[in-house]
Amino acid sequence: MPAPAIYRSTDTNAPVLFGLSGSLISLLDAILVNGYGSAFATGIITNDGTAPSDGDTVTVGSITYTFRTSLTAQPAYTVAIGSGGGWTVNLQAAINANGAVGTTFTAGTLANPDVWCSSNVSPMPINARKGGAAGNSIALSRASAGTPHFSVSGATLTGGGGSDTKASVGWTKPFGTFPQAVYRQPAGSRFYLQVDDSGPGAGASREARNFGFESMTAYNVGTGQFPTVAQSASGSVIRKSSTLDNTARPWIAFADDRTLYLFTLSGDVASHYHGFSFGDFYSFIAGDAYKCLIMGGSNEGTSAGTSAFGAIGTMLSGAGQTGHWLARNYSGFGASTIFVKLGDYSLTATTAYMVGTVGFPNSDGGIYFAPLRITDAANAGSSLSGNMYLRGRLRGLMHICHPWTTFVDGDILNGSGAYAGRTFQVIKTLQSSATSSAFGAMETTAWEVSA
Repeated sequence: MPAPAIYRSTDTNAPVLFGLSGSLISLLDAILVNGYGSAFATGIITNDGTAPSDGDTVTVGSITYTFRTSLTAQPAYTVAIGSGGGWTVNLQAAINANGAVGTTFTAGTLANPDVWCSSNVSPMPINARKGGAAGNSIALSRASAGTPHFSVSGATLTGGGGSDTKASVGWTKPFGTFPQAVYRQPAGSRFYLQVDDSGPGAGASREARNFGFESMTAYNVGTGQFPTVAQSASGSVIRKSSTLDNTARPWIAFADDRTLYLFTLSGDVASHYHGFSFGDFYSFIAGDAYKCLIMGGSNEGTSAGTSAFGAIGTMLSGAGQTGHWLARNYSGFGASTIFVKLGDYSLTATTAYMVGTVGFPNSDGGIYFAPLRITDAANAGSSLSGNMYLRGRLRGLMHICHPWTTFVDGDILNGSGAYAGRTFQVIKTLQSSATSSAFGAMETTAWEVSA
């Protein structure tokens, strides 16, 4: 197996993640399916200081927006002219799907699938969502019955081109209409990740909902959903941003053809990453057909929700970690089940977070890691009961058994002993609560693959 690909928001022409609908889809499209690095096409809409007239239109990509003095009984993609320069604010809100429905734009208006708008002040910049020369074909035009009071920079966006310098990990995108999508692993379990980035929950577009499926025939149509809606209406949550705007949020992702990890600095708590993972784990069961997990936040809200991503637990009946789900338990029968991940609890001073107490380096000069093992149970569901079993361990992510203060985010560690020849990157800090000091190590050499 090759080493995992590493993607960063600081890469040249990397996709931008922010608290608006669709930005996560653009990011996942890039790292999982298309790659990135080529230049983004852009355009400009300029106003002469006078509001457009009732019925004037502007076409941006595949969507035509119509300006009206009243939104009553108007179709989707109708934009309120408003007073003064309010129309530019409302147009940006319509393009980004970030505004008061019925006040700034009409119901049914979704985020533009082709572009996003980074400013509501004239001249308004229009940015292609995907890099490359194809962006130079994105339409940009306006139509006015009388005197036009705004202009566009050209018939299409311009400036897109160059080569993608970061290859994707080769997943496919079989279903979904922007800003919703389904992604499928090209190897391993070959299960499906469904992402709803339309802002359906209490946190609106600060977050996205995610579910796994064993098989699918269309968006939200499939079998073997994990978790089920009854188990978690919001699925396993990705937190994008603390704000509903185009403030760029740093992120880093590690992925291969079986497993994805995404860490976002949402701005909720300084220097705290929200973590998310989907894909295969290393199973102790030969031929395990259901060795797939989804792991993220557990609820939605305007403030940062609860996340157990940086937590570890103990092997106790009745346990479960919120936002942590397997397709099925070890038996292969039944439905979705919660799970618990275990590090080396004996070396953490009994705290429930991924931290450690071993002096660094240890007295033998070594760095001590613990695998994050997966526990499920005879009785599957929203909590674990009956006999408890070790099912496997996470691919790539490790528990560091040394104090949180020993490392800084991004440190590269060289393994020793059982981990000799393997390298790891520190991810610090992992959000498990507003005050947690959880952190972990992502392996940057090849991840193990179960039989």
